[in-house]
Amino acid sequence: MIPDNLKMNNGLSIPKKAFGTWNLNGQDTVTEILEGAIRAGFRHLDFALTYENEKEVGVALQEIFKKGLVKREDLFLTSKLWNTWHDHVDEAIEKTLSDLQLDYLDLYLIHWSLHIKPDAEMQSTWVDNKLILNEFNLEKLWPKMESLVERGLVRSIGISNFGVKNIKKTWEVAKIKPVCNQIELHPFLQQKEVVKQCQEYNIAVSCHSSLRSLPDIKKDGFGKELIQISEKRNCSPSTIIISFLIQKGYIVITKTSTKERIASNYNTITLSEEEMLIIENIQDIKRYAIITGYGSDVFD
Repeated sequence: MIPDNLKMNNGLSIPKKAFGTWNLNGQDTVTEILEGAIRAGFRHLDFALTYENEKEVGVALQEIFKKGLVKREDLFLTSKLWNTWHDHVDEAIEKTLSDLQLDYLDLYLIHWSLHIKPDAEMQSTWVDNKLILNEFNLEKLWPKMESLVERGLVRSIGISNFGVKNIKKTWEVAKIKPVCNQIELHPFLQQKEVVKQCQEYNIAVSCHSSLRSLPDIKKDGFGKELIQISEKRNCSPSTIIISFLIQKGYIVITKTSTKERIASNYNTITLSEEEMLIIENIQDIKRYAIITGYGSDVFD
């Protein structure tokens, strides 16, 4: 039987099936979808300051708690430090906790290995259509993250979208080690070198954007292996992708704004060794999480 949780390198347990809140807008929608996620079985919820919906999420969580669906201690809650807030970590966590109406987070991640110069509203600074960057300084930033653990504001700290070079650098400067690296990961971007480095340090791998390939599957034979396995197993390609990643031992973040799809994103099947091998050897490659102005070296 495939375990539902992972033990991180700080001893805390993290649910492998996570529900994300990117692109969820409007209080009624946020409340309905998050309540649906809890009812479907999700106990790990993934947020970010830059999603600009943490206030709505906070209201939804209070509704969920009032209804007695779960208690705060039943949930594992993750959020992320945005790229313009690296010099204002205390203010960022205060805003996130205030908006979410929480006393602490279970996990707080550096969203990208990139420091964007903020404008007066803490938004990205652009000059002549060029994104203005400050120096990304882990030696200065990571101790600020560690102080959040020391003060009980977060239980764990980690990284997101970090490549091998920046994983190693974080590990070198860290007194409190990163427990997780959240990266784009799916059958068409398996990031084997990044995963290998994380596993060497016992850093949990969390997968975002795992279902963004679905519109491309079937086009010109793209993802034909997934189609073949899903037809054989009488389930959707999304179920195959999620099941593959869970079986590999990763945390998987799924999101939907359609209530009917929530349960299907939670339910998984056990793939055979042969099916796992077929997916591991898929040759189609595509990265979806590419942001204008970031440059390719952000993935180093």
